[in-house]
Amino acid sequence: MILVNNSAAKIKRLAKLAGIDIVVEGKKTVIPNDKEQLKIVLGFLDEDAYKGPFLNNMFLANSKRKIKQ
Repeated sequence: MILVNNSAAKIKRLAKLAGIDIVVEGKKTVIPNDKEQLKIVLGFLDEDAYKGPFLNNMFLANSKRKIKQ
């Protein structure tokens, strides 16, 4: 749903804020061939990639739980 409900430009902008480089060609997000980059991009699209709030390190989560608010 992320790719359907968000433009490639928006995905690229949000990825840049997270320190992730996503390539856009035309109006489409390019999925990288490199295995490590692929994991990062897919993790970002699945909301599993995040920047730590204190040291700004990038992390890929291996599990997640939604916090009730």
